[in-house]
Amino acid sequence: MTAAPDTMPENTLGVDEGGLPGHQVPSSTSPAPQPAAANKACPPPHYQVLGEGADPDSISMFYMTVYKIALCPKPYSHDWGACPYAHDKENARRRDPTKFQYSSCICPNSGRGGECPNGLACQYSHTLFEYWLHPMRYRTQMCRSGTSCNRSLCFFAHTQAELRAPCQPMVLLERQQQQQMLQQQRYIPAMGFSSLATAGTGGVVRP
Repeated sequence: MTAAPDTMPENTLGVDEGGLPGHQVPSSTSPAPQPAAANKACPPPHYQVLGEGADPDSISMFYMTVYKIALCPKPYSHDWGACPYAHDKENARRRDPTKFQYSSCICPNSGRGGECPNGLACQYSHTLFEYWLHPMRYRTQMCRSGTSCNRSLCFFAHTQAELRAPCQPMVLLERQQQQQMLQQQRYIPAMGFSSLATAGTGGVVRP
């Protein structure tokens, strides 16, 4: 088997320092990146799901485990590029790194034309999003533009609060499960004893 390169050449994806040039599969003829200013008016994709005040950890978890993975629930026609969800036959659609065991190294078959013969079972990243949103890469380096970055989607950290340590997908899955448990523990006390006691009883407390 041919060893995958440790880093992804910029011209393989047509991307400059994690910017978002478009939703395409890796190709040696990918278009040049769009200027950062072109994305200035576009709100980050996570706003549609998490809102504007989400904390850095929740945002990172969203992009690594939901963005272009979870199928779109919208029943109407809309712009796939501006939608944070995945769509059937969309090139930007990617595998969930916590369910498919692939690395953050680009597949050696990328750029050769056609599909990888290993398909979903391939142990390497195939698309721009699989590569940059992998838990071993996403927000593990600081963005050169810092807080002045104008990209609607940037794969780098802009503050120390956003910066995270690389981790394997299964570690990320454990953290995700722990986060869900903590959220449930916060939710139960908020309901109050009387609410819990009458839940599912039609308001009548039974012994």
